[in-house]
Amino acid sequence: MSVNSQEVKFSLSSDEFRFILDYQLANKSLFTKLLSIKSELLAKRSNFKRVTIISNLADLNGLLVNLSKEANKSNNSPDNQCFLDSLFGKLSNKYNEVAYE
Repeated sequence: MSVNSQEVKFSLSSDEFRFILDYQLANKSLFTKLLSIKSELLAKRSNFKRVTIISNLADLNGLLVNLSKEANKSNNSPDNQCFLDSLFGKLSNKYNEVAYE
């Protein structure tokens, strides 16, 4: 089994989840998964606080790459920049836990 196909489970706040969707930071496979999770959540409870996502390491890596690209843009507001930095730190920590255990 390749390292990239390992499953990783991570949790996001509703703000982090919406941010990833709004800025379309996920790759195609993860983005479609996130959209289906969003529609399920909105059907069950519209004011969700946390989202648990199970994905593979390759999708998480793609998300981290897109987060770093967005963070390196100079037109981000200070609030968005801080949010991107904290989200990158959180997800990269989860990536390192799974990839290098």
